Amino acid sequence: MQYKILLGVNVVALLLYLSFLAGIMYLDFSVFPNMEALRSPPPVVEDAISKTGDLEGLRAVASLLFSHINDQTDVINSIIGSTVFWARLHFIFALFVSILNVFLILKLRKR
Repeated sequence: MQYKILLGVNVVALLLYLSFLAGIMYLDFSVFPNMEALRSPPPVVEDAISKTGDLEGLRAVASLLFSHINDQTDVINSIIGSTVFWARLHFIFALFVSILNVFLILKLRKR
C-alpha cells in the first residue's frame, strides 16, 4: 500500500514538473520574443528624430529618450533571460530527480 502511495505522489510530481518545464519553454520561445514592449524601437525612429527640422533642444531630448528606451529594453531582456535560464535549470534538475525517484521505486518493487 505504501508503495502505491509513494509511486502516485512521485508520478504527480513528475507530471507537475513536466508541465512547469513546458510552460517555461513556451514563454521563453513563444511569448517573450513576440512581446512588443520588450523589443527595441526601430532605428528609423532615431533617424526621424535626428533629421527633424525642429529646435535643436527637442532633437537632443528625443535622442536622449530614445537611448533611455534602448537601455531599458536591454535591462528588461537580460532580467527575463536570466530568470528563464535559472527557472529552466531548476525544472530540469527537479525533473531529473523525479525520474530517478520513479525509476528507483519501480526497481524496488521488482525485488
